[in-house]
Amino acid sequence: MKRLFAFFAGVLWLAVPPLAAQSNKLIRELENKHGALQKLIADTENLLKNTKKDAASQLNSLSALTGQIQER
Repeated sequence: MKRLFAFFAGVLWLAVPPLAAQSNKLIRELENKHGALQKLIADTENLLKNTKKDAASQLNSLSALTGQIQER
């Protein structure tokens, strides 16, 4: 019984470091992906904000032109 316990303890002890290394590598990869996605989100939000400003400006110009046409 003690030998069986010692065997399983040894196997577990040998298996833990590679698993920890894989976990650390996976964590770093996920952190890198998270950073890239955060940058992509920020860039997309900036584009959306600029598009909204442009749309509002175009609507104002259209409204002004419509008013000028109606006056004539």
